[in-house]
Amino acid sequence: MSTVPAEIAGIGSTAQRLRVSPGFDPLKAAVGPEEYFVLSRIDGNQSLREVLLATGLPVERGVAIVTRLRSIGALLLPGETSAPAPVAVPQPAAASGTRPNTVPPSISTSGPRSSTPPPNVRRSPTPPVG
Repeated sequence: MSTVPAEIAGIGSTAQRLRVSPGFDPLKAAVGPEEYFVLSRIDGNQSLREVLLATGLPVERGVAIVTRLRSIGALLLPGETSAPAPVAVPQPAAASGTRPNTVPPSISTSGPRSSTPPPNVRRSPTPPVG
């Protein structure tokens, strides 16, 4: 098990209590699911160290996510009223190791579909094939 570093480059001490920038829009920034999960844990009440441990993600992954969130203007350090302008919006694929807007390989979109409609969905009767 990795330990949380005392400092993170570009952010500083992990004892700090970070906040989400009020004007940050995760949809416009193409924040991925893991990144959004970490972002949702940052509330200004817990230290960055506590947030990293609470996510359950490997520490290195959590640090990479927090670093990316900071670089795209999502996070405020104590005393900041607005996030610094993003240097460049990194592509989610480069930062998270996954391809954005793709279906995981375990989910097939071209295979057979269930003939059972979802609950509360009406299907029109189909004539018998004969």
